Amino acid sequence: MPTRWSLLARIRKEINPLLNIQMAAVYSPTSHLFIFIPAIQYNMTQNTDVDLFMQSYYLSKFGRFNSFNHLAFLRIKHNF
Repeated sequence: MPTRWSLLARIRKEINPLLNIQMAAVYSPTSHLFIFIPAIQYNMTQNTDVDLFMQSYYLSKFGRFNSFNHLAFLRIKHNF
């Protein structure tokens, strides 16, 4: 985790057997850092998965959360 103390919450929902969505959030009360992590997982074939992850970082300044970084990752995973 990015700080010494942080809270993590995560939910996951299976839309159908091939498609899953999930959301995670991390909050640090000492540094007022908030990270939002949504993800989508799709099973293309029995051995191939496609995942799309996003990460959004927010930091509290003067009592208001401001975004300072957004990242997206696409992963294609094949199992032998």
